[in-house]
Amino acid sequence: MHDQANGLTFEDIERERKRIIERYGEWTDHNIRLQDDIYTISRTGTTSRKLQRILQVVSDLSRKPFKDMRVLDLACLEGLYGIEFALQGASVLAIEGREQNIEKSRFTKRALKLDNIEFVQGNVVELSPEKHGRFDVVLCLGILYHLDDPDVFSMIERIGATCDGFAVFDTYVSLAPINRYSYNGQTYRGRDIKEHNAGEEESAKRAKLWASLHNTKSVWITKATLYNMLMRSGFTSIYECDVPLELDKPLDRITVVAVKGRPATVRSSDLPSVQATQFPEVWNRLPSFHQRQFARVSKSISHMVPRPLRDMVKRRLRAKGLMKRKLLPWEWADPFKSRDRR
Repeated sequence: MHDQANGLTFEDIERERKRIIERYGEWTDHNIRLQDDIYTISRTGTTSRKLQRILQVVSDLSRKPFKDMRVLDLACLEGLYGIEFALQGASVLAIEGREQNIEKSRFTKRALKLDNIEFVQGNVVELSPEKHGRFDVVLCLGILYHLDDPDVFSMIERIGATCDGFAVFDTYVSLAPINRYSYNGQTYRGRDIKEHNAGEEESAKRAKLWASLHNTKSVWITKATLYNMLMRSGFTSIYECDVPLELDKPLDRITVVAVKGRPATVRSSDLPSVQATQFPEVWNRLPSFHQRQFARVSKSISHMVPRPLRDMVKRRLRAKGLMKRKLLPWEWADPFKSRDRR
């Protein structure tokens, strides 16, 4: 079988694929079609749900067509995401720390005859606009939770410095603010996760293709800390993506899109806007009264008490500071909203 488009035969690709496997091992995750019935892993594999999600997010949010887009893929593993965006027509730079992964990625590039993607072996924590340039889209997929303090925080800053459009993060987050970390005068929260055994040889660390490069532990930051770091790194709005669906995604793994825009100014009012400058680590939000537990029972019991008695109890509670007086409609901050929506 011969492919006239790229000049490579099925036998050529299969031969080099086997040579790569003999030297670097089997592909661990990224199943990419190289030609007709030949894939990096297997033809019986499925398309990654995450790949569909990331591709759709970028397609929906980008202000540029793929052919005019510059994409950065951080810690690209075996190259799937960078390859996909290159196939879509984007110009891609992919950075990966492990030789095994970078050589598999470069083989795929050769097999597909792509000249619009570059694979660079290096440490993503050294990312800088001076060294790597600037990008319309930055993909930070599956790497943030492999970094230790302070690299996890500086990585977000570096992404902010190189991103002109938006960044997509797919990462685990700590569900509880267990530990405190100080970075640039700010306090952040998260938890420590073990990556390698203490004293483990560097060669053994590099052989673990799904672990950190060097650090023996990593920091999983909370979602609040992630949002606060993104805001301080110049991103103006942040969105969590749930569709396209990844129904097998763990509760503590999220896909977040951070947009590098310009702060918008309200023109319909000269009143100062009240904007929270920090996402709270603990946010005790309650639903509206009608959706709280026992709301209907509570309202029914309240109506069983005579009105004069209810008013007297409320006055005494307000006098003791145990209950605030309800504002009358003309005192509401939003007088045109119905009382039920408050």
